[in-house]
Amino acid sequence: MSSEVAVIETALGNIELEFLEDVAPGHTKNFKDLANKGFYDGTIFHRVIPGFMIQGGDPNSKSEDRSAHGTGGPGYTIKAEFNDTPHDRGVLSMARSQDPNSAGSQFYIVVKDSHFLDGQYTAFGRVISGMDVADKIVNSPRDTRDNPNDRIEMKSVKIVNTNKKKKREMQDNWKEMYKSVEKSKGQKIDKTNSHSGKIEQSLRKLKKLRYQEKISEAEYKKRKQKILEEL
Repeated sequence: MSSEVAVIETALGNIELEFLEDVAPGHTKNFKDLANKGFYDGTIFHRVIPGFMIQGGDPNSKSEDRSAHGTGGPGYTIKAEFNDTPHDRGVLSMARSQDPNSAGSQFYIVVKDSHFLDGQYTAFGRVISGMDVADKIVNSPRDTRDNPNDRIEMKSVKIVNTNKKKKREMQDNWKEMYKSVEKSKGQKIDKTNSHSGKIEQSLRKLKKLRYQEKISEAEYKKRKQKILEEL
């Protein structure tokens, strides 16, 4: 498995994908390279079929001309990397034409086991978070070409280092813990200022009176006991 994941941001939520770099290194690299260049940003899921899959990644889909959606690519193709990964629900695979080596940028996510695709299309990842988002997308109202009536845009597709992500999450957790501790300290300080602090001030004043011999030892002990009883 790759130490990096892809995060697809949409208006319906985010989809997080892990890569099967060990079985499809070329496809994984191609997807990451395109994502890192911002190639996918602004493209849409232009083909959704309930009970099957959602497809996107066509640069032509940035245009409002729906007739061109599904026909574009990056200007090159990559070799097939068919493997033993079954096309189970949540698998990320590469779209292509009849030529096995015609994949470019378009990809799809299956929303239901589709094993008839096994060995014919290159599976190179799977959803690890946001499958509910894929389900929302696939059930969107669509036209006769299975293109959603309303644009479901990929606002961004980012490649995130999972180690850095975990480190950032840990740092955020530590910050929250620190804030919680500081808040707790503040509450204790406030309590001290409002009660224990006042008692301490009273004791200091009492000691000063006794030191100046303005009260007797018996009176000092009596007042001191009364103050301490307020703790």
